[in-house]
Amino acid sequence: MDLRVKSDVLVHQYLQILLKDVEESSAEFIRFLQIAMGSASETEYLILLAHDLKYLNANQYTELSNTIISVKKMLTSLLKKLRTDG
Repeated sequence: MDLRVKSDVLVHQYLQILLKDVEESSAEFIRFLQIAMGSASETEYLILLAHDLKYLNANQYTELSNTIISVKKMLTSLLKKLRTDG
């Protein structure tokens, strides 16, 4: 499986998580999104570490990093929306 497919799967998994829990109470869902944001930040760090240790080349790092940034932007946007609507 190439990195593009892996990054698409990652985005899809995050979106599935978001959609699955929309029906839960707002406070619980916000907490869940905060945990997801923490997981995304941890993944972002691990990608950077893998690059620094030469497990990922520059192109792989950039692709994965951009995917994580995109996921974090989606999470941030949803968190802001829920907080202003709640």
